[in-house]
Amino acid sequence: MKGAWQWCLRIGLLFLPLGLGAVAVLHLIDGIALDAAFPVPVYIQMDSPVPRAVYERAAKALERGEARDGERAVFEAEALENAGEPRSRVMPILREGLEYSPASARGWALLSELLMPVDRRQAANALSISLTLAPSDYYLVDRQVRDAGELWDVLPADARQVAINAAPILWTLPELREQIRPVLRTPGGAELMSKAFRFAPEQLRELNRWVVQQRLDEETSK
Repeated sequence: MKGAWQWCLRIGLLFLPLGLGAVAVLHLIDGIALDAAFPVPVYIQMDSPVPRAVYERAAKALERGEARDGERAVFEAEALENAGEPRSRVMPILREGLEYSPASARGWALLSELLMPVDRRQAANALSISLTLAPSDYYLVDRQVRDAGELWDVLPADARQVAINAAPILWTLPELREQIRPVLRTPGGAELMSKAFRFAPEQLRELNRWVVQQRLDEETSK
């Protein structure tokens, strides 16, 4: 019996390097795919747009990565969506990415946006998950707050509160102020921003003056 266990142990030790080698190869494949797509994943995280053809090339590069790498799949899905690919192509890749990386707040935000035209309640549920996972992510908060304004009528109360708590960041950080007007253009944007500053009325008045001035500047520049 002892000899059998020894042989099993030896066989296990024999195959251990092979298993580690396989994992290393998968990481290498992923690394090559991400390198080939660089710097598009960085631009995606920063919400800095690039030409459509660049997104297309990045998506093709990311497609060659490890299938079970959820983060890679989320980047691929977003690159395809930004390249103008149909929802029917993007959705399966995104869902697979979220299956392997369920903590991807960006992935849930993208899923919410893809669901908006077809199922607003499911879109609101996806956005709720994104807000819960990353309630104040610098690179995602403007998108989350804008989507919250778009889905305000069906957004669960707890998710509404997270969006309300996050919205002041758009004003307090000057580099994000340009994202306020897109929020205000959504159906629930005005209510969301008003509640966000309900305990800071002077800041709300200052924000309103800034919005009016931005509109006037646009009119005079035409």
